[in-house]
Amino acid sequence: MRIALIADTHLIVPDVKSAALFPRRLRALPLEEQSTLYRTVALEVERAYEACVEEIAHSQADAIIHLGDVTSGWGRGGMGDPSVRDMAQRCADDLRRLGKPLYCTLGNHDMGKNGRESGDLALAAEAYESIFGQLFWQFPAGDTLALGMCSPLAYYTGKDERLLRRKRAQEDFLADTLAANADKRWTLYVHDPFVLGNVIRQIGPHLKRCRKIVVGHFHRPVTGRALRYFARSPLCPLFVNDVRTRRAFRKVVVAPSTAPLWYKGYGWLQADIEGSKVRFQRREAQRPEGSQEVPTRSLAWCLSGLDH
Repeated sequence: MRIALIADTHLIVPDVKSAALFPRRLRALPLEEQSTLYRTVALEVERAYEACVEEIAHSQADAIIHLGDVTSGWGRGGMGDPSVRDMAQRCADDLRRLGKPLYCTLGNHDMGKNGRESGDLALAAEAYESIFGQLFWQFPAGDTLALGMCSPLAYYTGKDERLLRRKRAQEDFLADTLAANADKRWTLYVHDPFVLGNVIRQIGPHLKRCRKIVVGHFHRPVTGRALRYFARSPLCPLFVNDVRTRRAFRKVVVAPSTAPLWYKGYGWLQADIEGSKVRFQRREAQRPEGSQEVPTRSLAWCLSGLDH
């Protein structure tokens, strides 16, 4: 079985007032220059997205997984904003037209940053469910089990009962599914690797059977290697108390971002599953004629433009 994994497409709504990305950078510019920079980046993000979808269409994939941050959201509001929802629906439609089963994990930008900040998070979750389906899911992949979960939901610490019910249901799903498939190897697909500590009680007893934990969020694949190295270093116990969480970090694979944000972009990940073996190959879509160099490819440029 072959799975095409696309991550961090970060499609950007047309309105510059969305403050979806690098708001401090934009506010420092005159209004006309703000619009020019915003449109330039949005267009290049769109080009990268279309190029990757075209490559995936020819990849002979049996299923497609989007690892989250479908759009860049609207401020802290996530997918609940109508313009963002329309853009997410368009992405789902594009990928479903490829004729393969589509699964998606919710990212921080999809749900309003990390699931703990302001914004109608329940509305964003409902919008996601209407577009992509279940917030958490599973399907057989070769002789292994593919599991997907929602990291903003696992992070949630608020009091909205709609979200708390979903959070408890996700925890039960992880524990019950892994217990019911005690003879199977499994791979977890989730947007943010740091959420692993929030669900370690559910997944920890089954880590020996875990092949890999595939994530987005970091954009640069090299950060996966850095996290795995950190998890084995003497420093890790100083920051991560739970030994099972440290073991989970050792299994993390970071998918490249499609959007040229914090990274060169135009990337996606291919998973080939034979029996219980899973092999990953980083793929790169060809840049179309007219592709532009944008400052957002610089991690330092992006970080200095965020609101803190």
